[in-house]
Amino acid sequence: MIFNEPKNKSGKPMLGVQVSYFANNRAASRWFLNGEGAPLTKISSLLGYTSVSQFKLAISQHGLALLMMKGLDKLRLSNNG
Repeated sequence: MIFNEPKNKSGKPMLGVQVSYFANNRAASRWFLNGEGAPLTKISSLLGYTSVSQFKLAISQHGLALLMMKGLDKLRLSNNG
């Protein structure tokens, strides 16, 4: 599952962020940020969560796809404002 930011008119990503999740990989290498392996702490803080446990709880409550969309929306708003 790969989540890309929308692109502007010139074709560049608005934030330059690509978050990828591969469920079939081993637990230590499931998350990627811009094509490179990223620890869960970095992904959770990027999406606006204060702890990894809070991030995992949100995944179990709301599902991964909804969580990623809301998190990337928060990131976009913080960069535009």
